[in-house]
Amino acid sequence: MSTESVSEPTFIEPSTLVTLLQDPSKKPGIDYVIVDVRGDDFANGNIRGAINVPSHELLNNPGDLVKKLEGVKEVVFHCALSQVRGPKCAKKFSEALALREPLVGDVPGNGATLQPTPKVYILRGGFENWQSGVERRALIEKYNEEYWKNPY
Repeated sequence: MSTESVSEPTFIEPSTLVTLLQDPSKKPGIDYVIVDVRGDDFANGNIRGAINVPSHELLNNPGDLVKKLEGVKEVVFHCALSQVRGPKCAKKFSEALALREPLVGDVPGNGATLQPTPKVYILRGGFENWQSGVERRALIEKYNEEYWKNPY
């Protein structure tokens, strides 16, 4: 098991995420991944390039996502408001990061190393806040404006 220290997830501001998404030198899937932990409402709009891993799936087996995202530098979690599911999933993911095994082929005790630990963030305000910013609409895929007028 890793003895590497994994820090607690921190909040990222929407404006910072906009800058990341618009930076042509940053590659999705390598430099960053956005993990949307919402359920059915994902189909009514998502941040460009986000992957959907419903919170119940992630919480049941966070190690699967850790393996899938091995080598990614930054991981941003969010749900509708980023008050419960998003932060809980980000924390569970961070805990699973701390339990990673050395890379295949490495022998523990003989200098086995892990991929660099990604920075883990929670999008402040979640998708509700994100979609309310007109300047961010260009960074949303499959946006259903009618749905978001009254999603609940």
